[in-house]
Amino acid sequence: MVMLKGVPRLLSPDLLFALAKMGHGDDIVLADANFPTSSVCQCGPVEIRADGVGVPQLLEAILKLLPLDTYVDSPATVMDLVEGDKAKGLTTPVWTEFQMLLSQAGCNKALEKIERFDFYERAKKAFVVVATGETALYGNLILKKGAKPVGDFLESLIFGCCHPGPAQRPALPFKSQSSRKKAHRSLIIISSHSNSSRKLTALQKAVAVY
Repeated sequence: MVMLKGVPRLLSPDLLFALAKMGHGDDIVLADANFPTSSVCQCGPVEIRADGVGVPQLLEAILKLLPLDTYVDSPATVMDLVEGDKAKGLTTPVWTEFQMLLSQAGCNKALEKIERFDFYERAKKAFVVVATGETALYGNLILKKGAKPVGDFLESLIFGCCHPGPAQRPALPFKSQSSRKKAHRSLIIISSHSNSSRKLTALQKAVAVY
């Protein structure tokens, strides 16, 4: 449990560290209670325990921090039913929960379904596998991390530099007070740009002053 402002308490320090270390295109597996997490992690992924936590609850918390990949057909993958379960008409209501939470986070792409052993092979190449207490059948989910827009990084950087406060990180050093004021004015101009390319150009110019 993490007691920090803006950070969901379900996310452990180990999981937060893993999410931060993941790069664009890396996978994180949210594994149900039946998933062979420890065996899969012998192939390389980091193993993190979240015993007693359901996958939908963990997914909701993770989506508050993790950008999803927009360059793939779907950034969310589930394990498809085996033929015997399809023949029995087994339902997977947990998938509906996944889809709802993903939609709330701005991802309206359908869940990708892959065969059971293909799912295992992909999990072996993941960055991290989180072992949860999820008891729903077929309650496993793979998320592919996306890229945070460069403009978001630059804008937060400039804002932090122009508006340092006791509760914020220390401001980066500017060449002079006038440089700080120029960056501040640039931030105001930046906020008025609706065109993303013009906004990025303005951000780059603003960062260049320190």
